[in-house]
Amino acid sequence: MKQFYEELLKDLFDPFISTLETTCNRNISSTKWKIIYSNQNAIFILIKSSSIEQHLDWITECLNYLRKHQIDTIEATNEAEDAWINQVNAIANETLVNTANSWYLGANVPRKPRIFMPYAGGIVPYRQKCDHVAANNYEGFQLKKITTK
Repeated sequence: MKQFYEELLKDLFDPFISTLETTCNRNISSTKWKIIYSNQNAIFILIKSSSIEQHLDWITECLNYLRKHQIDTIEATNEAEDAWINQVNAIANETLVNTANSWYLGANVPRKPRIFMPYAGGIVPYRQKCDHVAANNYEGFQLKKITTK
C-alpha cells in the first residue's frame, strides 16, 4: 500500500517540479487532473469569490457542451498549454515581480521552478480568453466523442 501512495504522490507532484503546463488553468495533460483553483489563473491577484464563480460557470458550460455533443473526454493540447505559459510569463515579465525573492516565485520551496504562476493580466482579459476558448468549440483542447456500438 505504501508503494501505491508513493507512486500516486510522484505522479501528482513530478509535473510541478519539472514544468508547469496548463491551459487557462483548466487541465494539466500530463496528470489528467482537472484543476479549478490553483496557479496560472487570475484568482491569486483578484477577488477570489468572483474568480471561482467564473471558473465554476465556465466548467459548467463546458460540461453541458460535452454532454450535448456526446463528447467523452477533453484534454488540453501541448501547443495550447505552451501558448498559455508564454502569455502568463510575458505579462509577468512586464512587471517587477520577477526581481523579487518571494513565495510567488517559489523561493520558499527548494527545487521548485522559479516562475511567477498567477495570471497578472486582469480579470477582464482572463475572462475574455476563457470565453473565446468556449465560443470556438473549446479551441486548444482535444475533444473525443463517445464511441457507441
